[in-house]
This record gives sequence, C-alpha cells and structure tokens, in this order.
Amino acid sequence: MTVEVVSKHEELIDEDCRMTLEQLRDRLHSDLGVDVSVASVHRALQGMLYSTKRLRIEKEMMNSSVNKEKCKTFVAELNKPIKKGNMTHEGSVKKQENARFMAGLFVAALRSEEYEELQPVKVVIVTDDSPSHSEVESLALVYLAADGIVNLNKFVVLRLGPYSPMLNPIEGCWN
Repeated sequence: MTVEVVSKHEELIDEDCRMTLEQLRDRLHSDLGVDVSVASVHRALQGMLYSTKRLRIEKEMMNSSVNKEKCKTFVAELNKPIKKGNMTHEGSVKKQENARFMAGLFVAALRSEEYEELQPVKVVIVTDDSPSHSEVESLALVYLAADGIVNLNKFVVLRLGPYSPMLNPIEGCWN
C-alpha cells in the first residue's frame, strides 16, 4: 500500500474504530479507487499496531431476565443432590472400609434399573493406584461371598496406573 492509502486507512480508523475489515476495504475503494484485499487491510492494521477482533453478535434473548431466571433454577436443581450430604472423607482409609464400600457399590449396581435393562455384563469399578486400593478386590469378593452374593464373576476392579489424569485431572498438568 502507498503512503496515501495508509494515511487514508488511518484516517478512516480514527473516524470510526468499529468498522469491519470489509467496510474499510470498501471505503478505500470508494474514496481512493484502490482495490485491496481484506488480508492487505488486516496486515496494514497490524503494521500500525492495531488489533482486530471478530464481530460478536449477541442473541436478543441471551441475557434476558427470563433466561437468567431459568439458569438460576437449573443451577439450584443441579446442586440439590450435592446439598443432601457431605461426600468427603477425612482421615485414614482402611482396606476393609474400601472393600465394604466396593461391595455395596456392586450390589447397588446389580439392583439398579439400568443394569436390569442391559444384557448380563460385568460391573467395573474404576479406582486410582492408591496403596489403600491394593488387595481390595479380593477382600470385597470375600465380603460379597459372606453376604450370599453369587454373581461374583461380574465384579471387576480396574486400577488405573500411577499419575492417571482420568480420575485426578490435576495429574494432566504434568503429563
């Protein structure tokens, strides 16, 4: 671009900084009779240390009070199960507690409506590689057998490898 075109370009930007690249190109063509591409207009703006942003059109109903109220009720409904009980465990965890929990989880999965609709498949419980989870599968099988559960071939504990980001997302930062 010539010095004249660049100065006109800067003048148009000072006049209205919200013009799109296409509008700038069209104004240069109408005012100076110069045919330039949108890419050339963009490069010229970058050379003058201007930054360009994409045009973002907000929908009319996007931030209306009705939609804000719908969002508020949705979040409240979403948080109801969380508020019913504290799901954290502080302190040490013993293998017996983990085994009893996994046995209970297995029994609950077998009795669920979703499981009854499926073909007889295995129930897979995924755990991380914590030392407290070692030997838990065999101990859970002992508890299940003691409780009279006979579907023991459907019980599988899958232990993920160390530093697995699938259960602990913070581990993904170091992989």
